[in-house]
Amino acid sequence: MIEPADALPAAESESTAAQAAISVIEVQLLLEAVYLTTRNDFRSHPLPLLRRRILERVRAEGLATISALQERVLHDPEALKRLVAAFAISPSTPFRDPEFFLALRQYVLPALRTHPFVRIWVCGCGRGEAVYALAVMLAEAGVLERSKLYATDANESALEVAREGRYALDFESVAADYRASGGLSSFEGFVRREGRDLVFDPKLRDNVLFAAHNAAVDASFNDFHLVVARDTVAAAAPPVQGRIYELLFASLLRGGYLALGRRESLRSSPRERCFVDVEPEQRIYRRVR
Repeated sequence: MIEPADALPAAESESTAAQAAISVIEVQLLLEAVYLTTRNDFRSHPLPLLRRRILERVRAEGLATISALQERVLHDPEALKRLVAAFAISPSTPFRDPEFFLALRQYVLPALRTHPFVRIWVCGCGRGEAVYALAVMLAEAGVLERSKLYATDANESALEVAREGRYALDFESVAADYRASGGLSSFEGFVRREGRDLVFDPKLRDNVLFAAHNAAVDASFNDFHLVVARDTVAAAAPPVQGRIYELLFASLLRGGYLALGRRESLRSSPRERCFVDVEPEQRIYRRVR
């Protein structure tokens, strides 16, 4: 017997509701597992936000379901650490590691100045602090107006903070890091103080595109003169790290620069011979093949 047409939407609705209920159960079981193994209690946190971050970890770990993620974190301590870290947006500062930005000024900026238009990718930008630092550096060098910065992250919550450009930071501390990074002018020219917050000049965002992108599963989307991917590889599961290295390589123009975090090295990548060291201590490389 053929069911009436108006019965089909009801059936689909029931199926959707059942899937949603299963998803909630999976999240609750995962949070319970995290609590029992680490005593980190996220069970009372807003469910939609936690679910988004859990699904981001599912993709980052190369898995298909939340239940599969639960099985992994129960048997893989490093995967468990990555999940717990994903539940909180770790605050940073714009010029964290001033030596890194000083190295960019000394070794990379002179090359970027030679191009009529510059494309830069900040992969795994988090809350965007380093993106604004790069924009300040490019503005001082007279390069920002002919640059496009693509700042991506798999964490939509972090991107929301990045797009606003507002951070609860101490001005004097950030200004000191700015000077240590080789800042050429007054830091006050790039931010305004609103209560306890520092708000970056919106003009710095004119040439910045913040967008969702998961380096663990998404493809390359442009050819770049500079890719900054500090700690992006280290934050991924070991089976995915090789894919991310390949993605970074595929995203760089020959002669382009790659900046990694201090916990990362191209020595663990099959593309090592395609690069030369520019500043080994700061993990800055140049693609030559």
